[in-house]
Amino acid sequence: MNTGNTAAVSIYVITYMTSEQRYPVLRHTVECALRQDYPEFEVVVSDNCSPVSVHEALKGIDDPRLRICTNGENTGFAGNLNRCVEHCAHDIIKPLCDDDLLHPGFLSATVPLIDDETMVVAGVEKFLVGNDPEGLKKSLPETLPTVRRDAGYGTDIWKLPFSASSIPSATIYSRRLFEELGGYDAKTITADWDLFIEACIHRRVVAVDTTLCYVGVWGGSLTEEMLDKPYFFPQQGLYTKFRVARCKQLLRQDQQFLFRMLRKELRVQGLRCLKNFYKRAYRDGYRDFYRIYRRLKHQRIEAFGARPGGIPEGSQAWSRQV
Repeated sequence: MNTGNTAAVSIYVITYMTSEQRYPVLRHTVECALRQDYPEFEVVVSDNCSPVSVHEALKGIDDPRLRICTNGENTGFAGNLNRCVEHCAHDIIKPLCDDDLLHPGFLSATVPLIDDETMVVAGVEKFLVGNDPEGLKKSLPETLPTVRRDAGYGTDIWKLPFSASSIPSATIYSRRLFEELGGYDAKTITADWDLFIEACIHRRVVAVDTTLCYVGVWGGSLTEEMLDKPYFFPQQGLYTKFRVARCKQLLRQDQQFLFRMLRKELRVQGLRCLKNFYKRAYRDGYRDFYRIYRRLKHQRIEAFGARPGGIPEGSQAWSRQV
């Protein structure tokens, strides 16, 4: 692998251990992270005030690169992501959720692509927790294909080929980029997606067109919990879309496109409710969706692009590089 850029990296693992049954999952995530074929890195575990001992979960891992930090109180998903950065010793930051796994070549493949203007994301693949993904054992080629998007708003943001890679475990960035983008937004559950959109608008995003991150799926996950709440994720997406629509620097046609898209989504979700009208989850979900839509439509919320310098104008496109 190309390791021309060998800046030291902090891999930080956010965790909230609800019971001792999650111990093996966190332990496997940390052990996998420590197997990176990269010359200099640390692994920092940020315990979000778990009711059980994270130290106990990782007892016996004798590696000087591993540190455990405990928050004084539960700061939520976005809060733990932001707090953990404070514990990191290095200026290249690699977030990781406690039930996700990294390919051993993740850092070697992504770090050479990083600078203060670039967020790097990797391809992701889901796996059933308790079973090692086959891809972890595969060797990576010397050169990996990449896809690049330069800074600026464009309607392509809503259909990006690597939008799934906005999850924390698939991203890597510099501390300076993280701070200038304002970190993760605690006002939304989709804080990872919002930071990714912020990066698309203000910075370039480079996606490694190869699976390097494996996302754990298991009982008790957010995705499973929301199966009986069919409007949960559409509701959260409204916050992101209205934030973008409020950007003063948007070209008029782009802003009009966004509002048309939001109105269409309102109609589509309404039809979805009618189709499933006899299911209470859909009736309640659409009612909340409509309420949030109306509130955000008239509410003054912080727009993307609020930082000095604004948004580069014009739509951008992905370009593939090999």
